[in-house]
Amino acid sequence: MSKYDVLCIFDPKTEAAKIDAIIKKLESKTVAAGGIVEKVENRGSKPLPFRFKKHKDLKDVIYVNLIVEGPGKVPPALNEQLKVTEEILRSMITIKTEEEPIIEGKPTVPEEPKVEISADILAQGEATGGQS
Repeated sequence: MSKYDVLCIFDPKTEAAKIDAIIKKLESKTVAAGGIVEKVENRGSKPLPFRFKKHKDLKDVIYVNLIVEGPGKVPPALNEQLKVTEEILRSMITIKTEEEPIIEGKPTVPEEPKVEISADILAQGEATGGQS
């Protein structure tokens, strides 16, 4: 089973009760597809870093993030629901990958190998004038 990150951008005019109802519907779709919802995070109203072509007057939107886990049929089931919900302006589903642990301390730089030249080789070089 894979983990998925679902980001929903809601119209700022949407009431909190309506957002909760939509999230409940997304949760039920996830469970019906054989998955589970691990976390729901309502990030609240934030400024939009770009403009939508259809909604040029919007300056703030409501961000909601869901972390779900389930088989491969969970994203299509959620995507179907996200597309038909009018209050959701944009959405994105991405697969979560395992994060690499952060290693504490200074990075180690490999040492360059030391080259030793014997006295015989040096003597041969001096005798030939540095030519091989």
